[in-house]
Amino acid sequence: MKDELETLIRSDLADDSDGSAALEILRLAPKKDDFSNDLINSIQPKGRARLYLRLAVWCKADAAEILKQRLNVEDDRLSRKIIEALLSNEGRSNK
Repeated sequence: MKDELETLIRSDLADDSDGSAALEILRLAPKKDDFSNDLINSIQPKGRARLYLRLAVWCKADAAEILKQRLNVEDDRLSRKIIEALLSNEGRSNK
């Protein structure tokens, strides 16, 4: 599934994506372990920022865990700000 997921993520993050890859990712129901650091690091910073925004939809139950782990290793400033904002929103929605 990891190769298929990676292909679908790259397709979804492409500028000309029609959304079909995102729907297929939803069907796969990926979990935290499917989003390795190697996979995420292989995506350009602009794509990682967009990926982080999609995690809440693709794997809602694990999104916060993935984001918390990525906060410690993300070196792109915009991506890091997106992670911080998403985690901040997560904290507010759990209250």
